[in-house]
Amino acid sequence: MFLRSCLALLSLASFATATPSWLGPDDLQSGSLDPEFLAAQREITLDPALLAPSPQPFILGIETLDFAPSPAEPNWILRIERAVASTNSMGEIASGDINLIDGNESYCLTLGRYLVRDFRGHPLDISLNGSFCFHPGNLHQDNIYQYILWLNFQWTEFPWSDHLRTKIGLGEGLSYVSDIPYSETLKRGGDDSIRLLNYLEFSLSFNMADLANLTRINRLLPNDNAAFLENAWLVGSLHHRSGGRGLFGEFKDEDGSKKPMTGGDNLFVLGVAVEF
Repeated sequence: MFLRSCLALLSLASFATATPSWLGPDDLQSGSLDPEFLAAQREITLDPALLAPSPQPFILGIETLDFAPSPAEPNWILRIERAVASTNSMGEIASGDINLIDGNESYCLTLGRYLVRDFRGHPLDISLNGSFCFHPGNLHQDNIYQYILWLNFQWTEFPWSDHLRTKIGLGEGLSYVSDIPYSETLKRGGDDSIRLLNYLEFSLSFNMADLANLTRINRLLPNDNAAFLENAWLVGSLHHRSGGRGLFGEFKDEDGSKKPMTGGDNLFVLGVAVEF
């Protein structure tokens, strides 16, 4: 847009400073030309393509991103979840080996805002999220408070999306806890941990209005109408808190030797997200 505007200004400047071909020497010397006649002869016609807006904001030849979501789409996300911790590593979970820790659960509330919808024309939505999680005290730990700041990248288009809208998400950010959770201590075999670690999330979301129609639950609703669930999503996710293979520091093992902070806590999470 910037480049096109410059070209338009240059065209105007060239036209303004050029001597019109219909003026003769006598007219220039006499200075008696009628101003209204000059104005009528100097009709300026610009190429509409020069003034047409470019598809993306353009500054000094550098393409930039428009971070304003469409007014027709919800901008905010509110998510409520319940999480249960496990003793498994990421590799064990991928192979289907899942062992949950009885009585070790937490509850999370997340508020997020979409930064980009359909990133560069692809079905990819990006949101910035802040989460607060409460880990109730039990025989092994006191009450623990967790704070998470993270970006979520969600792919939103699949072959079955006309029947069941689906999102697959990858989240990345920072996690801070007021104390080390028992599940993390157990997972690390009693080794030390630190309060600020990397946060990683894998999520799968299904639109609840589509689920109600597919499962015929909408028949139980007034007038078979599940429209009020249009912006609600059932979310299943895996929360991973770890040292990022030593990126967040070191710990001391039982022998007192320093080692890179690796491994971490894995929680299975189920919740509901509402966009507004």
